[in-house]
Amino acid sequence: MFYSLFVYYNLRVKQYAPFAGLFLLVACLFHFGYPNFADLDSFFYLGKAKLMLEQGISETSFPWTQFSVIKDNSSSLWFGFSILLTPLAWLTNSTLALKIAGVLMTAFTLFAAFFIAKRHQWKWPVIWPFLMFFSAPNVMAQLLMIRPQTITIGLGLLLISFLVRGKWWQILLTAFLISWIHLNFAWMILAVWGTMAIFQLITQKKFVPVNLAAVLTGGLLGWLARPNFLGAAKLFYIQVVQQIVEKQSGLPLLFGIENFPLSANVLAKNFSVFLIIWLIGILAVCWLIDNRKTIILPENKIIALAGSFLSVVFFLLSIAVARRAYDFWIAFGLLPIGVAFTEILRLANYQATKAIRSFTFYILLLTFCFLTPYSMYKTHDSLTNHVYRPDLLQEAALWLKDHSQPGEIVFNVHWSHFSPLFFWNRQNYYIGGLDPIFQYRHNPELYWKFHYLSADLTAEFTCKYDACTKDQLEDTYAALKNDFRAKYLLLDKIQNPKLNQYLKVSPKFEKGFESINEVIYLIK
Repeated sequence: MFYSLFVYYNLRVKQYAPFAGLFLLVACLFHFGYPNFADLDSFFYLGKAKLMLEQGISETSFPWTQFSVIKDNSSSLWFGFSILLTPLAWLTNSTLALKIAGVLMTAFTLFAAFFIAKRHQWKWPVIWPFLMFFSAPNVMAQLLMIRPQTITIGLGLLLISFLVRGKWWQILLTAFLISWIHLNFAWMILAVWGTMAIFQLITQKKFVPVNLAAVLTGGLLGWLARPNFLGAAKLFYIQVVQQIVEKQSGLPLLFGIENFPLSANVLAKNFSVFLIIWLIGILAVCWLIDNRKTIILPENKIIALAGSFLSVVFFLLSIAVARRAYDFWIAFGLLPIGVAFTEILRLANYQATKAIRSFTFYILLLTFCFLTPYSMYKTHDSLTNHVYRPDLLQEAALWLKDHSQPGEIVFNVHWSHFSPLFFWNRQNYYIGGLDPIFQYRHNPELYWKFHYLSADLTAEFTCKYDACTKDQLEDTYAALKNDFRAKYLLLDKIQNPKLNQYLKVSPKFEKGFESINEVIYLIK
C-alpha cells in the first residue's frame, strides 16, 4: 500500500514539477527584474509579520492606527497572510523578503490555473496561466502584488476544481486558507460552492452534502483560527458591507482607486481583447452544451457553467461597484474559454475538421501576439515609473524615530502613507491607514477634520462635517493638538501645497524634516 502511494505521488510530482519551475522562473523575472513594488500595502503586511515575531502571534492590540476601528476591535482581517510571511520576516534585507514573497505568490496563482487545466484535460494546459497573466496590464500588475488577494485568486480556482472532483479534506483545507488568509474573501467560498452546487444539481441531478459540510467547516475554522475572531468579524462587516453602502450613497470618502468602478475608457483600452475572447467563450460553451453531437466531459461542463456565471458576477461588480473585482473576473472567465477551446478542438478532431482546428489555433495565437507585448509594455512602464520604491518614506520615518518619543502620534495627512511609515517606524503611532472607512467608522467627525486637510480643501481651518459653512470651521492647530493629540505632521508637498504653505509660515509649527516630496512639521 505504502509503495503504491509513493509511486503515485512520485509520478504526480514528476508531472507537475517542471511547470512549477517554469512559473517560478517567470515570477522571478518580473519581481527581480524591477526594483519597485506594485502595491503600497506590501510594507504593512511584512511589517505586521515582523511585529508578530517581536510580540507573538496572539497579541491583538494595534495602537498604530490611533483613530481607526482597527485599534478599536484589536483584531486582523489578514491574520493568516501575516503568519505566512513570518519566515521571510526573519530576513534583514526587507526588499529581498518582499521579492521572494512576491515570487512565491505569483508562481502559486499561475500554477493553480495550470493545475485546473491539466487536471481536467484541457488542450495545451500550459497556455492558460499565461492567458490570465497577460490578459490585461491591470491583471498583470495585480498578480505581481504582494497581498492576500493574489493568493486568493489561485485558491478560488483550486476550490472549483476540488468541488467538482476532490476529497473532502481538500475542499476543507482550501476553504480554511481563503478565510484564514483574508477574512474579507470568506463570502467567496459560499459563492463558489453555491454556484457549483446549482450547476451540479442541474447537469448531474445530484447534491453532495459533504462538499457543503467541508466548505462551511473550513471557512468557519479559518475565521476562528485568529485571536479575537469577533473583532475580525466586525472589521469584515465595516470594510465589505458598510464601505459598499457608504460609497454607493455618494459619501465623499478618500477611497483608493481600486474601490471605484472600472470606467468605460479603461475597460476598452486595457480589457477589450480579453472581453471579446471571454464573451466568445461563454457563447461557445452555450452552443456546445446545446449541440447534441458534442459530448463535454461532465466535470468540464460544470466548471464552464460555474465559471461563466461567476465571471459575469465579478465583471458586473468590476464595472458597477469596485474595480478590485476584475482579477476574479479574469480568473473565473478563464474557465469557459479553456473548456470551449478544448471541446471545439475535440469536436473538430471527431469530425476531422481541419479548418476549425486551424481557425481556433490562430485566434488563440493572435490573442497572445497582441496581449503579451501590450501588457508587458504597460507593466514595464508602471513598475519603472509609477509605483513604489523599496525605500519609500524610509528617510522620513527614521527621522521621526530618531527625533520623537515612543508612542507620540504622527498626523499622516494621507492614509496611504501608513503602510511604509509603520514598516520603517513602529515607535510612533499614526492617525490611520489601510482604508479610510476604518477611520470614518471610528469617528465621523474626526474623519472629516482629517479629510479637509488630506484633500487639501482647507489649511488654516478644518471642519467636522462633510459640508461646512463658515461659522462651522475650526482652527487646524487646535484640532491637531486637542482632537488628534498629534506631535508631528507629515505631508506630501505635491498633493498638499495649500496645507504646506500654511504650516510653513505659521509660528505654531516648526519644520523638522524635508525631502523632495515629503515634509515633517513639529506641532508646538
